[in-house]
Amino acid sequence: MNLLIIEDEPLAVVRTVTLVREIDPEIEVLGSLSSVEESVNWLSNNPSPDLIIMDVSLADGDCFDILSNHSIASPVIFITAYDQFAIEAFKVFSIDYLLKPVSKANLENAIKKLKAISKNYQNDNRYEKLVHLISDSLKEYKSRFLIRAGKRMFFIQIKDIGFFLAEDKTVYLITQEGEKWVVDYSLEKLEDILDPKIFFRLNRRIICRIHSILEIKTHPNSRLKISLLAGKIKEDAIISRDRVQKFKSWAEK
Repeated sequence: MNLLIIEDEPLAVVRTVTLVREIDPEIEVLGSLSSVEESVNWLSNNPSPDLIIMDVSLADGDCFDILSNHSIASPVIFITAYDQFAIEAFKVFSIDYLLKPVSKANLENAIKKLKAISKNYQNDNRYEKLVHLISDSLKEYKSRFLIRAGKRMFFIQIKDIGFFLAEDKTVYLITQEGEKWVVDYSLEKLEDILDPKIFFRLNRRIICRIHSILEIKTHPNSRLKISLLAGKIKEDAIISRDRVQKFKSWAEK
């Protein structure tokens, strides 16, 4: 196992290295980085380490600036003097969140946790499967949309949405009652912020909520025809053959 340390306090780096070597002499310490800029550059030009031990507060920002500029595919042990960042930390592949001063016992437990997890994912590339599982379970999805109609603004809750429809470079939210409102999101962005247990991207034009599906029929060339109904608005969508199995898996959850 190799390890990267992101920490701007030299004494803390020395202590972390000392503890790691006492816990497991076979862990290779790749080095230490002290800033957001340095960390982003290193992570962008080197293979992902097996583990990152990362302080939250750095010389030029905090570790979440790193996460916003680089998609980290490594498990992370966060170390900090503050406890208010714990929820944010666990939105990424966090193994543990340790408060300073870090004890040998707590760090050892965190490393043991990683080793136990990795045994079940030895065939996965850089723990990517587990990264997705953890991030998906912790991710907060959109619960409502703010709609603007002239000078008036109001909310539409997720439970009141039928589907989203793209027409002529404009995306519309179609309510269960059949109302049609413009939203300032692309379908690609909506895919990222909507709960995938409830919504599915049928094709280039439509993201549907499961409750709006009226009928599913087989279609030529192993495709599916999905009929949606929201109020008086009916829309048909063809699911391509390569997305049929993904749709079926989603529909049967």
